[in-house]
Amino acid sequence: MQSLRDQPWGGQIWPFGNAWVRSTDGWVAEAKSTLRATTPGQVNLTGENSSQSQNSLAMRSPSLRLTNKSWQLRIKGDWPAARIVAELILDDDQRLSVALDAEGKARLTPPAGRTLRYIVLRWTGATQATIDEVRLVLEGTWK
Repeated sequence: MQSLRDQPWGGQIWPFGNAWVRSTDGWVAEAKSTLRATTPGQVNLTGENSSQSQNSLAMRSPSLRLTNKSWQLRIKGDWPAARIVAELILDDDQRLSVALDAEGKARLTPPAGRTLRYIVLRWTGATQATIDEVRLVLEGTWK
């Protein structure tokens, strides 16, 4: 409940457990990555340690059904300098990519009449990341 206290109505929050619970909150690893809830309130995403230019980590959200609105995405955690992209997977499996800014934020807007089914978060140029929280809120309701 503490994680939800600042969450505006209609949004999604994935706190990855709490001070006593370890959870991936339904997120799964993708693209040669491993996702583990080894610490309460965090998930660790690791990848193969291949050539630095090809390092990439990715994790996919649980199923969503978000339509016709603009959303703000914010991720919190710790990772080395990397390019972070949110890949939106729509109802017909079309994919749209949106880069996150230096603060881990991005605006997500599914095309009119389309449903956002999943979000894939991708770190390019990193072999590990610790994620504390992912929040998705309606644009204009962020506190």
